Amino acid sequence: MLLAQGNAAAALNEFGRALALDPRDAQSDNNRGVALQSLGLKEAARQDYARALAVDPGLTEARRNLRRLEP
Repeated sequence: MLLAQGNAAAALNEFGRALALDPRDAQSDNNRGVALQSLGLKEAARQDYARALAVDPGLTEARRNLRRLEP
């Protein structure tokens, strides 16, 4: 919801909290990547998308987001 409202910084904080509770939550990694990308932190976003895919190789949203970062 925070991302949809354009508040990427607050969303980033919430996804970080979610990952602290469950470090193997691929969707939270992906969502944190989206927040990071929204803040212009592309390399950090790339790392989160890759981590999401390492946890859940079938997470197509993370794969799509990672592809969008390719030059």
